[in-house]
Amino acid sequence: MARPVSSDGFSPYHIASLSFRNAASIGSYFSILTSLDFRFVSEGYDNILFLHRNYAGGFVPGRMVAHHIPFNCINGVNQFERIMTAVDVDFRVRFLAKNYVSLSVCTLHQANAFKEFTYKTTNNAFAYGFALQYSRKTFMGPLRAAVNWCSIDHSVGVYVGIGYDF
Repeated sequence: MARPVSSDGFSPYHIASLSFRNAASIGSYFSILTSLDFRFVSEGYDNILFLHRNYAGGFVPGRMVAHHIPFNCINGVNQFERIMTAVDVDFRVRFLAKNYVSLSVCTLHQANAFKEFTYKTTNNAFAYGFALQYSRKTFMGPLRAAVNWCSIDHSVGVYVGIGYDF
């Protein structure tokens, strides 16, 4: 049975998103920061505007499009399949009052259908990466420098940020 298509060639679709963030301190110098992001786009993914597709990458959420999911291990932004989950665990150590070092472990899983998402794993359906970041609190906001690697492009990236994220 064919899906209804509007006169401009696009068919109706639905989007669901879920985000979870948590921070747990262990003593006064060590913290574990976790994040989970899930995004689902209904059937018709190939016919929707590129602005509504699934995107992830970089350190800042919503930088490229409003629903852009941060994935610290990829520089820039990549487009992913219609079902996507990203998990990030940061192990952060504070030293000398205003300095922090973080090690991030990131995973991303994508699929085109729930059956593939839960049972089948293809070579490019699962990605992982690591990021090592130094940050310092300043009067302008955090000063950050990071080095990262991801299994998607198998390359090392560098990120530098000054000030707060807007």
